[in-house]
Amino acid sequence: MSGGELSGDGGPSGGDGPSSGGGSLGARLDALCDAFESAVRGGAAPGFSAYLSRVGPGERDGLLAELTPLAVELLESRGEADPASAVLAANA
Repeated sequence: MSGGELSGDGGPSGGDGPSSGGGSLGARLDALCDAFESAVRGGAAPGFSAYLSRVGPGERDGLLAELTPLAVELLESRGEADPASAVLAANA
């Protein structure tokens, strides 16, 4: 997956809804974080909504806690001057 593409293998657009994917919560969150990281490394904006929609309401805080520092780290690594502001803007 590249360039912000969303795939059916755990990425935001695939699957059957928030509770799809079976497996442990940790494994599902890891897969979503990996898909997010791949998309952002490919140049996508660090938007969270497509990823948050893939988990149930009770799991969103945990995923957000994983995605937020990951987004900041990824934007820092690609030279973003103010990565925290960029993350906020992408998720406003």
